[in-house]
Amino acid sequence: MRSLSLKKRALARKGFKLTSVDLDRKAQYVAKASLKALKLDKLVTLKIMNAERLQYKDNSFDLVICSEVLEHLENPQKALRELIRVSKKYILVSVPNEPWFYLFNYTQWGKDIGHINKWSKNKFVKFIKLKSYKVISVKTPFPWTMIFFRKMN
Repeated sequence: MRSLSLKKRALARKGFKLTSVDLDRKAQYVAKASLKALKLDKLVTLKIMNAERLQYKDNSFDLVICSEVLEHLENPQKALRELIRVSKKYILVSVPNEPWFYLFNYTQWGKDIGHINKWSKNKFVKFIKLKSYKVISVKTPFPWTMIFFRKMN
């Protein structure tokens, strides 16, 4: 989580209890300030944690959202297994749809965006193909790929 997304804020406003995990302390500081300003700080728990080693029990969350994280990781397969492990039922993952994201960000802003992994829509769908879940939806809102799936117990 680089900042608390609009979707997460909308969920918090509707009364959902949210836990947000990020390895970056600065990002957590910004998120905490944003939540306090929006009077949502009581609804969201912020944790400093590595996505490849989530410190939660199996089946801890009804829905796990992983947005703009996997492209930054050395071992995204390990993080995906962790997301599935801590989810009771649903997982939503999103990554930039390359090369479009790269073209519109790197070349436009001229800085390294820290992406170790670069996936097109089809490559990302192949990457997450596992037998432990059923894909419900694959969407490509420009310039991202989002996959919503259900854990099969």
